Amino acid sequence: MKKILLSSFVLLNLHVNSLHANSDILTKNLQQDFQLKSDQINISSDSLGNSWIDPIILSIQKNKNKNNSNLGSEDFFGFSANLNQDIFRSGGIFYAIKYADVARILGLKNVKKLKQTKVISAYSLLLKILKNDKMQLQKQLSIQNAKLNIERKNEQYLAGLIDITSLNDAILKKIANENTLLNLQDAKNTLLLNFKKLSTKEYKDIKLLHVKIPSKDEYINQNITLSIKQIESQNQKYISKLTKSKYLPKLTINASYHANKINSQRGDLKDDYYNYGIKLSMPLSVNSFDEIESSRLKYLISKNQEQIEKHNQSEKYKKIKKDLKSIDKKISLAKENLKIYQTLLDQTKELVEANIKIEDDLTIMKNSKKIREIQLQIHNLEKEEKILEFYEDFTGNNF
Repeated sequence: MKKILLSSFVLLNLHVNSLHANSDILTKNLQQDFQLKSDQINISSDSLGNSWIDPIILSIQKNKNKNNSNLGSEDFFGFSANLNQDIFRSGGIFYAIKYADVARILGLKNVKKLKQTKVISAYSLLLKILKNDKMQLQKQLSIQNAKLNIERKNEQYLAGLIDITSLNDAILKKIANENTLLNLQDAKNTLLLNFKKLSTKEYKDIKLLHVKIPSKDEYINQNITLSIKQIESQNQKYISKLTKSKYLPKLTINASYHANKINSQRGDLKDDYYNYGIKLSMPLSVNSFDEIESSRLKYLISKNQEQIEKHNQSEKYKKIKKDLKSIDKKISLAKENLKIYQTLLDQTKELVEANIKIEDDLTIMKNSKKIREIQLQIHNLEKEEKILEFYEDFTGNNF
């Protein structure tokens, strides 16, 4: 248990330090919200850790008694202080303090997890917006090529070299590219809206993270989602211990002090006294076994869920790695295609210089090569976005 709590504190501190710089992408209000939540958890945990300490009850009483007899009126003033405090609960006090410590770590980790989720969401949206910009540029270049192609097809049609179908296909291709461009612009507006909910920064001014790919051991050992599950099971363990101690013997001290004063026509009377004692007690309940067994089973469920989460995180790691391999293949293919287009561009330049091809052919090839270059850039952004998926759960030092 000590090892888990220590590693949790270390991971939490590393996470705080590494997350601080990148959390600047978030709005000031969001950052303040996370800080306030952390402060509230710390205060609540302090209160929870002292919950086993019972209060000292102070009371003051003042009465005036008046009657019609010859005895006259009587004034009464009383003060008392009472203490009823458990000093032994068969381990209950120890587990109550430990439960508060674990609750603090769990609460802070949940806040950090939420903060990390917001940061990752902001950077993921940033990458999507940058991809959208590049896809729009691709479509703009495609539309330029389509317009040049329509001009050529129109000349060929008027010269009787092709039928109307070829010209119509060229026009439809331009229209399809224009509609796609409009859809990309609408999608960007939605992405920007969601991004501005998280950040007030201009997206073009934000530096990309370029985070590393963690090893599987790093991913599992520094996984905040899995760590939360581990702390939850420890939390449930202490709840089970507390439930059991509730039905075991406990030792209680009690003490009280009283000071009374009476003023009357018969004279004044003062009476100060105190008492103290000790009590050993143990509740007998028909539900004790069921409650203890229920809490024990909840602890076993939480331990099982911890293993399930570890398996899920392991599978998630494999899936992301598999997706990255697929993206790497796309990048390699895009590089090969780019070489082909570079060769075609060089050949077209030579043909234009020899007056075999026209400038429009060269413009189309330049645009086509640029489209391939942009596609390579898009795949690189996709790779960055995919790597970010690790950091939905991973809390590496470089993030």
